[in-house]
Amino acid sequence: MNPDSQLFAQTIVLGAGSGIGAAVTRALAAKNIPVRAISRNCRRAISQDGKVEFYPADVLQKDEIIAACRDAKIIYYCANAPYHQWAELLPIMLENVIAAAAHANAKLILADNLYMYPPSTDPLVETLPYAPITQKGKIRVKLSEKIMTAHQQGSIRAAIGRAPDYYGPSALNSLIINTRTMNALRNHKALPWIVSADQPHAIIYVDDFAEGLLILSQQEKALGEIWNIPSPQAITGRQFLTILQEEYDAQIGAPPRSHSVKIQVFAPWMLLATGMFDPIVREIYEMRYEFDRPYLVDATKFLQAFGNFTSTPHRLAIRQTIQNLQLDTQ
Repeated sequence: MNPDSQLFAQTIVLGAGSGIGAAVTRALAAKNIPVRAISRNCRRAISQDGKVEFYPADVLQKDEIIAACRDAKIIYYCANAPYHQWAELLPIMLENVIAAAAHANAKLILADNLYMYPPSTDPLVETLPYAPITQKGKIRVKLSEKIMTAHQQGSIRAAIGRAPDYYGPSALNSLIINTRTMNALRNHKALPWIVSADQPHAIIYVDDFAEGLLILSQQEKALGEIWNIPSPQAITGRQFLTILQEEYDAQIGAPPRSHSVKIQVFAPWMLLATGMFDPIVREIYEMRYEFDRPYLVDATKFLQAFGNFTSTPHRLAIRQTIQNLQLDTQ
């Protein structure tokens, strides 16, 4: 199929190289929807099954993104930047993406987080006022408001899907399962968690996040609104890591353990000390409030608007994640 095919150009995923963008690309391909997967470091190619066109372009370059999205009908904006570069890069990226969506008259679906809400032990709901206590939260407020303002002014048609911390295949930069976690599993070390392993924490499987974004793109009533994507019932870090260890042991054929999972809890002072030398950890320290109390999310609005949404149970999602990561990292 010609790389310039109109079919590929109609559905765009920005930031398709990893995390949420990779999950959205997988979900579209599984539904036989041709998709142009845009990532800065990929090579121009078409997947062997002919469902995905890998297309190199840099979201920081406005002309490149406008050209890559010129015939788009739907743009999934899943691109991100390292925590310590958010203030510098995210406003530029968003400006370029809005320009591309306006130029193509395409729907723009943003994958967002929940950093703009204040610390709370009550479930986070879309009607809560923005009151971020972190710099990253303040940045996310500005991005959300810019997209919604552009929609209200008629420049673009947009919807925002929000979710808590995610994990899954191609998401090894996650706070939940990351390279450090996988190395600890392989080397029989204590598994890392942040601040407290005994507080319930809402977590979403990245493929479920992707499915929620696809639903928003297909529903006209989703436009101009912000939606919390449904996730399973909150789970403690200890419960999550226990399942992770059990599923990893089953994957490698290890016998059942006679003792509880070993956990290395990174206390705030440890994050602060390590952050003196590591800019990524320094940014994680700012988000410690998500882990020192119950962190809950209410997705009633989404469920009432779009019907039942079946979240993948954590055990199955963890099993699928391990199977994929084992293959990816062997």
